[in-house]
Amino acid sequence: MAEKKDSTQKTNTEEGQNIEPVAIEHNNQEDDLATLLPLVIALILSGFTGYQIHKISLIRDWLPGTIVQEEVILEKWHELPRSSRYADQYWVRIDDGNIQYAGNHRLDLPEKMWAELKLGESLEIVRIPGDEQPYLRNGNVAANGELIRYSIFFLLGLFVAFVMLKRLFFPQHRNFMDPLVDGLILIIFRRRF
Repeated sequence: MAEKKDSTQKTNTEEGQNIEPVAIEHNNQEDDLATLLPLVIALILSGFTGYQIHKISLIRDWLPGTIVQEEVILEKWHELPRSSRYADQYWVRIDDGNIQYAGNHRLDLPEKMWAELKLGESLEIVRIPGDEQPYLRNGNVAANGELIRYSIFFLLGLFVAFVMLKRLFFPQHRNFMDPLVDGLILIIFRRRF
């Protein structure tokens, strides 16, 4: 990309009648670097959250492609929080393995559901091809709050990516969002471009 780009801007003279083109120099290399990092971060954020939204859609059966199985509850365990930052967790074991260790042999359930289930009862489990972890249709992973949170971050990532792409490919077309974007870049990177 060119290091310097000339564009013209019309300005008024002291009399306010004559309009002369004035060359404005842009240091595109610095602007491009300041635009690329937020663009890459926004695309990664959108990709991750888009995958999570897709996974929730599969779990909730909005999209086809899941494997539904009935599994028997072999063990229940109430895990107390390790610190005040964490909440209690309620686990059931559906396959061989130690319930106290992470793996695809156990599920984290909402407290009310965990309290109602008894050992030996069957539970509908959803599995996504390519993902060994079992899920519940109405479990913690596919909760409404998770869907809303991932949707907000997905849209935010797309918006930032759109703004950064616009800045990268059309630097001469500045709009009302640019002071906001410049301020955010200044806050994040602690330098002025």
